[in-house]
Formats: sequence, structure tokens, C-alpha cells
Amino acid sequence: MISTSKIQRYRTDLEKHLIICDSRTDRIEMIGDYEMSGRILLLPITGHGKANVTLINTKIEHRLIGEPFERDGVKYMRLKDYRVTFDPKRVYMNFENLFNDKTLSEGMNRFLNENWETVFNELKVGYAKSFGIIFRELSNKLFEKVPFDNIFLS
Repeated sequence: MISTSKIQRYRTDLEKHLIICDSRTDRIEMIGDYEMSGRILLLPITGHGKANVTLINTKIEHRLIGEPFERDGVKYMRLKDYRVTFDPKRVYMNFENLFNDKTLSEGMNRFLNENWETVFNELKVGYAKSFGIIFRELSNKLFEKVPFDNIFLS
């Protein structure tokens, strides 16, 4: 869970409305439905069903890029971009119902887990983009309501 993250380093450049935060999270579980039709490591792969992608001991860089705005003469900030970079020590993957065949599905899941670094490198840009969108929306609920000078005390 992201809630178990520990902040390791925090830097700001308030003139540029930039916040960079490095954290470490013991376990991130992404569980949900998937639909796949394409290639991983040049191998054709198809299926749909339940998926579990679990990241272990993950270093995450959060890069928040804001822009100022004013409301009623008070300065606020909104995030225009929230970039996330993942660096896990290990990733476990399980995609149910690959190829609509239990034996092929088990074999492909075993292959994906044995080659997790290469596979995750192909997937992490999409995960990072999704997390960034969610984090930006959540963060803006605070930044757009609390004045800039109340968040960043001088």
C-alpha cells in the first residue's frame, strides 16, 4: 500500500513551484481486471480476467510541477503535472486466464515472473502515468483550497 510509504528526501524550488520527494514503499499491490492483446518481449500474449501486479521494496520519485494562480487576492498553486518514477527491488505478476488455457497461462505467468525486470520495464511507463494522474488529482484537492503561504511557511 502506498500508505506505508516512508519519505526519504524532500526538496523544493518554490520560485519554480517544483516539489521533488523520494520515498520507499515496502509493498504496492495493483489488483484489478485486465484485458491484453499484444506482445511482451516479442511473445504474443492475449487474455482478460483478474490481474495482480505486486511491487516489493519500491523506491519512488514524486516530481510535482505546479503553477500559481490567484483567487480573491490570495496566491494558490495547482499541479499541472505529477510525474512518478518506480524502481522496485522485485515485482510479482499474475494474470489469470491468459490464452483461455490454464496450462499456457501458468507457463506464461512463470515466464513473466522469471523475467520480471525486463517485463516491468515495458509496463512501468503506463503505471507511472496512471499513478501520476491519480496523485495530481488528489494533491490538487489540497493545493487549490489551501493558500500557498499556508502550505509553505516562510
